[in-house]
Amino acid sequence: MSIRELCKLVPPPTAPAAVPARPNWSDIEEGIGVTLPRDYKQFVELYGTGLFAGLIRIFNAFEPDPYGELNSSIVRISAYLRQRRSDYGAKVVPYEVYPSRPGLMAFGNDENGNELQWYTKGRPNQWSVVVLEGRGGRWQEFDCTMTEFLTRALTKEIRCKIWPRGWPRKSTRTFEPYDQ
Repeated sequence: MSIRELCKLVPPPTAPAAVPARPNWSDIEEGIGVTLPRDYKQFVELYGTGLFAGLIRIFNAFEPDPYGELNSSIVRISAYLRQRRSDYGAKVVPYEVYPSRPGLMAFGNDENGNELQWYTKGRPNQWSVVVLEGRGGRWQEFDCTMTEFLTRALTKEIRCKIWPRGWPRKSTRTFEPYDQ
């Protein structure tokens, strides 16, 4: 599956929010210390900042707001997850956390406070997706890339047990850009 398949399901905006005309991924990746998956970069360049499918936010590496920007979100959420793992153990946070590799590295969240993470094992274009429950100890791993995960979730080929029952509906196949 590719970004094209995702764009067929959820058309991107004509002008993505908070995306420069010439995105400098080298500086972003140098700041984070890892090469980012190709499909993530394509997603950001096409969609920018906004609410995906009425539920999901993918952190935008170019977003000026630190709560929606990738690097600051990785730092903030990783510190929180390391503390949770220290306090409650591997049943609550079942993986090591960034900057450890392999480990979890945040790439988004949802309207219900759940975290979307990459499991950084192997090459970046092969990282799987882990959804962590924000207010509990449940988690679910999906052996697919970020855009594959979104496409397969929207078509109900896979189901994330942490997300609301009945999601998604065809009416949620939208992208709402955030105002700049």
